[in-house]
Amino acid sequence: MKTEWTVEEAAAAMAADELVYIDIRSRAEVETGLPAGAWHIPLYDSATTGAMEVNQGFVAEVAALLAASAPRRCAVACAHGVRSRQAVEILRLSGIEIDEVPGGWDGLRDGWGQVLAAGWSHLPLPTEPTPAAARSHAAVLGLLAG
Repeated sequence: MKTEWTVEEAAAAMAADELVYIDIRSRAEVETGLPAGAWHIPLYDSATTGAMEVNQGFVAEVAALLAASAPRRCAVACAHGVRSRQAVEILRLSGIEIDEVPGGWDGLRDGWGQVLAAGWSHLPLPTEPTPAAARSHAAVLGLLAG
């Protein structure tokens, strides 16, 4: 069972409708571009106060999307791999198994900022300028509302 995907593997699996890619970057970050076909569920966001805050509904939102996406695999990704690793741990502690795309949008980086694995934005992969309405955070909140 796969638990980590390179961005190239994720793109191919998305194209084959085998993977649901969840971009967990903030709203401001995804408004600069994101992988084509990605869903948006921020782990941290600044929607209410302007300061970055934990999305308190993150686990429930991911669970709702996973239920709606079954039997496809789902993976989380962020900009560099730090938040996606946090998200995987948070979700697993909540009993949710999920995969990760550590390269995310801007590449997996070491402690000095060196790129260890290319990110989606570095490769000739399909992108969208903003999340599509049907895959936006608001759409995910709609899944929760039923």
